[in-house]
Amino acid sequence: MKGRIWLLSRTSEGPLLAERLLEQGWSLDISVASLTAAKSYPLSSRIEIRIELSQGMKSISLTPSILKARLKEKTFNWIIDATHPFRLNEVDNLSQLCRSLHQPLLRLERPIKTPKNIDLIDSLNSLQDLMKNNENILLIAGLQDLAYIYDNCNTPCFALISPDPYSLQLALSMGFPPGHLACLLPQYRRNTNTHYLEYALCKHWGVTLLILCQSGCPIEQLWCYVGQQIGVRRVFLQNIAHFNERCGFSAKELLEILNKC
Repeated sequence: MKGRIWLLSRTSEGPLLAERLLEQGWSLDISVASLTAAKSYPLSSRIEIRIELSQGMKSISLTPSILKARLKEKTFNWIIDATHPFRLNEVDNLSQLCRSLHQPLLRLERPIKTPKNIDLIDSLNSLQDLMKNNENILLIAGLQDLAYIYDNCNTPCFALISPDPYSLQLALSMGFPPGHLACLLPQYRRNTNTHYLEYALCKHWGVTLLILCQSGCPIEQLWCYVGQQIGVRRVFLQNIAHFNERCGFSAKELLEILNKC
């Protein structure tokens, strides 16, 4: 058996990382943002999961006091930050904390690839111009990005959200009509290789434009494929807080590093 890792996860790579790390012999403490996220992880006596919400937002808050208290409880060989690849301020804060406590830290970074025939926009002005064309728009984004876009849009939009009460409550509070929301598990978590539900949603809503927050996640890749198959325009909203320089590792690289430990 190897040692113990604290996995901070708010991304779809978290469950896969956990499975592979268990296979390598690690024990895991996992921090997630919701009960729905917690259910995605394998059952194991070597996993302890904590649901940690902060100030009503779906994010993990790792303050100096929480970090120090947790490190007094247990010794971790590594902390893996898989919370969000594009939250620069959060990553800087966590890195500073770990350095001050001499705690080894690894960070997940998704490789960003832009498929062919995808339009890129990098500002809300460009997004608002798109929304003047009477399009039926489907937004594919995380809750925080969804709020950011919806606050600045001037046309009715449809959106996908996680199938949990918190996500539904928050989306409704943004102003989305109930009929403009779909609580849907992504295809890769439904144990199916088909995309019937995605196609049916697009047909039901008459979707003519897909707007995705570019993050490199599997959901983004899935919906790019669906949009291509049904022939609708696809637009990437480039993440405003993205990294200019690489400062982390892919999931494959992380696993290779930890397998050698």
